[in-house]
Amino acid sequence: MARRPSRPAPLPISIAHLLPPCPNAPESPLPSPSAAVLGPLPPTSALHLALNYIALSDLPEYGQDDTESIRKDFKRALIVTGDQGRYHDAIEEDDEDWMRERGGEYGVLHRLRRVDMRFCPSPQHFQLLFNLLTADRAFQSKDPPKLPRVPGLVILWDMARTLMEEEEADMENIAPGMDEEGESLQAFWVWSDTNRVTIDTYLSLVTAARAAVDHLSSLHPIDPPVQLVILEPHLDQTSSLPILGQTREGPKEGMSTPNRERRIAIRDGLEWLFGRDAMGYIEDHPVVAESDIPAASHTLTFSRYPHEHFPILRHRCPRSQWSAAAALERPTENLEPKEGEVGGWRWSWLPQKA
Repeated sequence: MARRPSRPAPLPISIAHLLPPCPNAPESPLPSPSAAVLGPLPPTSALHLALNYIALSDLPEYGQDDTESIRKDFKRALIVTGDQGRYHDAIEEDDEDWMRERGGEYGVLHRLRRVDMRFCPSPQHFQLLFNLLTADRAFQSKDPPKLPRVPGLVILWDMARTLMEEEEADMENIAPGMDEEGESLQAFWVWSDTNRVTIDTYLSLVTAARAAVDHLSSLHPIDPPVQLVILEPHLDQTSSLPILGQTREGPKEGMSTPNRERRIAIRDGLEWLFGRDAMGYIEDHPVVAESDIPAASHTLTFSRYPHEHFPILRHRCPRSQWSAAAALERPTENLEPKEGEVGGWRWSWLPQKA
């Protein structure tokens, strides 16, 4: 009986690709074929991950000549996220300097054309997309569940936010790590009671996503399996959901209060689905800025790397001279940024402590 050939290993994706290119970037790869990161990240994080994955996949293999490289089947990536307007607003508000300055370059635009985006404004849209997702060369833009080709990487960005609602914050008690305006990536969002969100609600979406990725992998069994990366900037290690949702009928008779109010940590559910080594967490660590520009520091840890910590710095960057915001503020003045004027946010890696 002929032995079935084994699938090649997925392309390693560096942890560094979660942020824009910068010095001090870690060299360790993300867990594969599945990884999940809970905690604050820039809204462009999924784009950086996709762009760097495509750039790596374009590199010629060892011993490959130029002719073979031209005939290479170029990889694609898929990003699935929530409401389109909300996603665009987050990127515009963050105003990342790297994307602002480099996003118009030919090489970046060429890779962006190979990043497929699917926007799901509600949990029901997520579920429907995952149930129908496939790849077809006869793809048409009017068929969202169809992709032009099987992506090598699928990224779920901020899926939990579709299960949340905005809540006003107490501005008199600003938590550590917020900026000067009291803004934080996690401060204003809580689980929505109107949707009766339970742990099953969220994990059902994740399970459907994994099934969709498995289906995409099965379409080309000789290629490496499709990788899945889940990025949840509005969740952390303590995020949890109840087993039972709120109902109009009230609590069930005969059920004790502890059982009725029991909550399950989302990290436990994800660890059960993907394994403990697939999990990464970003924690806030307030620091004292060396200048008047406000800064907030974070640390990324992975269960797979118990002895490594990856520090992250989030701080304001200067406003560019072509910034539209500056032009609106000073329509008749010189558009050069004023001294001390700050623009968007910059996320960068800090050196790892020995």
